Amino acid sequence: MKPEELIEKEIYISKNSITVKDDQNKTRGVVRNISCMKSLQANKQFELSHKLKTEYGFTQAEIMNVIRMLFPYEGQIYFFASDGLIGREREVAKKMHKDYRSHSYENGVKDLEAKGITVIHCKEMHDSRKWD
Repeated sequence: MKPEELIEKEIYISKNSITVKDDQNKTRGVVRNISCMKSLQANKQFELSHKLKTEYGFTQAEIMNVIRMLFPYEGQIYFFASDGLIGREREVAKKMHKDYRSHSYENGVKDLEAKGITVIHCKEMHDSRKWD
């Protein structure tokens, strides 16, 4: 399976793969040998960081904000965005009568798309990796 096939799917991210599940929690596919930027070897992280700065115009702070969700795979860089999270963020903002767009997850995703990163919009995301 390829990352482009994960659009509007429920995904489960683990250390070296991403699993797709259906509504009955049955596995429908797996993207193997895919790791986030943070779990790469130091020299690979450095190369990718340099590429993000020179080719995509990222700052170091921007890289650090998204390092766990950037996935280099077969020469492309992917970011997996949770449409479920975007929807929940909108609902909370509406209940609080606030403008959610000023510092929202959705705006961050749009910024990544504007920089040229391939953003895969998933229905829902679950992450089993350790937060270190």
